[in-house]
Amino acid sequence: PIVSNLDPIKFEFAGSLDSVNPNPDVRKIPFIFSSPLSKELRAPTRISLELFRFNEDYFKTGNKPNQIMGMILEGEFPSAFKDVLGEAVKNSPEVAYKDKSLPTKMIVIADADVAYNEVGMKDGKPTPRPLGYEPGANRIVYDNKEFLMNCMNYLLDDNALISVRSRAIEVRALNEARVNANRTSIKLQNTLLPLLVIALFGTVQLIVRKKKWAKTLAA
Repeated sequence: PIVSNLDPIKFEFAGSLDSVNPNPDVRKIPFIFSSPLSKELRAPTRISLELFRFNEDYFKTGNKPNQIMGMILEGEFPSAFKDVLGEAVKNSPEVAYKDKSLPTKMIVIADADVAYNEVGMKDGKPTPRPLGYEPGANRIVYDNKEFLMNCMNYLLDDNALISVRSRAIEVRALNEARVNANRTSIKLQNTLLPLLVIALFGTVQLIVRKKKWAKTLAA
């Protein structure tokens, strides 16, 4: 649910993630992947504007699709000081050392720029732009903000809120051929039918009221 129904998420010069050091106490869940057209470039790589000259054919061969770029880790994590601290420190009641953490979770993302705001000039002053803002389109294009908020809700065990935030209402498309063929009748039905229903309801109510008061007066 963290990435359900989100628009594309923008990374800057992102790397990929690999799961190493198998640990049965930690569950690893990849949940962000690159596009099917992604390529892998070994560092160091020269970056220049010449990249814009590449056409569609460049992305049809030599691709490394669906690279892992985000991963959820859940479980009991071992201490980074397990093989570093001496026994005296580990056994000290003042230190309260533990070999592993309590059950918890973390999210690892391959690029810190996922939370980076563009900065532009407004009235002669540098002003941060909304997260996910694209200067070329002059609007918010990417769902980085929603993504990060979903991540925080997930880490806080607020999965119900993620479900509500990511819920999408699908609007069914109309049958264009049928609409064009019955355009006049559809307009009449949507315009006259509600009026006829209201008129019928008013008439029935009027008749019922007349009968009710007629019996009352006769009595």
